[in-house]
Amino acid sequence: MARNWIKLNGVIAVGLLTGCSDNPPAIPAPVATSSASTNTETSPAEKSTTATTADSAAPSDGEQKTKPTDGQPSELKLEVITFKVPAGWQRVNPPSVRILDAEFTIPRADGDEFDGRLTLMAAGGGLDASIGRWSSEFTQESGLGPKTETLMLGDNEVQWVDIRGTYNGPANRAPGVAAIEPRPDYRMAAVIIPLTPSHAFYIKLTGPKATVVARLDELKDFVRSAKVTLPK
Repeated sequence: MARNWIKLNGVIAVGLLTGCSDNPPAIPAPVATSSASTNTETSPAEKSTTATTADSAAPSDGEQKTKPTDGQPSELKLEVITFKVPAGWQRVNPPSVRILDAEFTIPRADGDEFDGRLTLMAAGGGLDASIGRWSSEFTQESGLGPKTETLMLGDNEVQWVDIRGTYNGPANRAPGVAAIEPRPDYRMAAVIIPLTPSHAFYIKLTGPKATVVARLDELKDFVRSAKVTLPK
């Protein structure tokens, strides 16, 4: 079933906060293009339209990854959105979970045991349900729940979610995916871009805290590079 996209003031605005600071920097909105983007992923008819089971597998060592570009950014074209991918990010192809539009391995910071994982997908589901599901993957310090911010760009709201603690992995794992040992000092930085009243685009970086912090500027540039094309 094809998605029924609608335009939000002609452009879907994208914003990013850095660590949920009190005074987030202004981020220019992406440029809306008039031509249709090339969809190189699984067709919408083959994907679920809800986010309840999305991204339910932790990455495994057996996944196929593309080699990072030689110091040059690359372009990622999805159904309604295009990004400029920073050099060094390794695309997982195919993604570890079929519902994902794309997935990347983000090289770990010095001293970290694990790489970061960036997932991208368009799906249905509400903000509260998404935050609740992501929060359930962490053991957070007492009294420190997920941090959320709403950034207004024009008439459009973009959500930033920041979760920190011990990462336990998704409770609902894909078949054949083993549970992971708890990983302390982890962080999740997610951006939720509204597409329609019932759908949104989710960008989520999960990894050791030092790795996520080291890549926040790249993540900000990645989101800022977005170009959205919605069917008329």
